[in-house]
Parts: sequence; structure tokens; C-alpha cells
Amino acid sequence: MPDDFFSMEFKSIGELIKRLDMFDEKQSTAVINAMHKAGDMIEAEQKRLAPECTRDSVKQSKVYTTKKGSIGVTVGYQADSFNKDENGFAPGLVGTVMEYGRPGQSPERSSPTMTQVRNGKEVEVSKGTIQPQPHIRRGFDNVREKAVEIVIDTIMQELDKAFNG
Repeated sequence: MPDDFFSMEFKSIGELIKRLDMFDEKQSTAVINAMHKAGDMIEAEQKRLAPECTRDSVKQSKVYTTKKGSIGVTVGYQADSFNKDENGFAPGLVGTVMEYGRPGQSPERSSPTMTQVRNGKEVEVSKGTIQPQPHIRRGFDNVREKAVEIVIDTIMQELDKAFNG
């Protein structure tokens, strides 16, 4: 940060208080807008990496504030992604299996086969190994630094507006 960023060249302490009050009002809006921008960037990268059948289920949820006042955003498979359609397909479940993979061996209490609905018909299929294809975490990791820069730049612009006129 430049040394002159927090200069105290105000005509009165009242002007300083007025600018601080204005910043308090705009701070939340600026941070929320920055979080939306960062979330959009992460969402786009996760969708790019996701299996085609699950891309539409990767999305950004609303920006939220924790009890301690931290602002965050969730991006990835949201709760509604795990709802099954009329054919029994749940894109969030499929995407999660693709993200983490599946071992080829089932526990002893579980069947080595499973029933799937394909073209409207139930079919018995073997549970084979599925190699993980990370796309949610990797999508976040790929653009994490750029997303943080967006948030920082937006906040710095608001600080500059609030304290430098």
C-alpha cells in the first residue's frame, strides 16, 4: 500500500466521519458485488472442466454472510442438483462420483451390481472402477488467485472513492 493512502488531509474531523459513514454503507454492497464476480469466474471454470452431462448443474448460489460477519459464496453442485429427473438421473450425484471416483470393489454388504434407468428401462450393471476427474476443486484452484484479485481490487476502489473524494 502506498504511504499516502490513509492521509489525513480533511478540513474537519466531521468530514472524516462523514466519509467513514459513507464507506460503511457502500462496503457491503461492494464486497457482495465483488464476491458475485469472483463466483461467476469460478463457476465458469468449473463448468468448463465438468463432464458435459453435469455442466448445467454447476452453479453459483447466493452470496451469504456468516454470523461472524464474513461474506462468502458457494459455487458447485447446489442442493437442487441432487434431485432426480423423471428418468432417475441426478446430475449432482453423477458429478460428485466423477469428482471423487468410485472404487471397483463394493463392501461385503453391498451388491457388486446396481440398477440404472437407461432409455426408460431398468438395466442391471456391474459396479466398476471410476477414476476421479476433479472439476469442482480444480476449477476453484485454477482461478482462485484471479478471484481474490477481483475482490481486493473492488474493495480498494471503494476505499479510494471513500477516502480520496
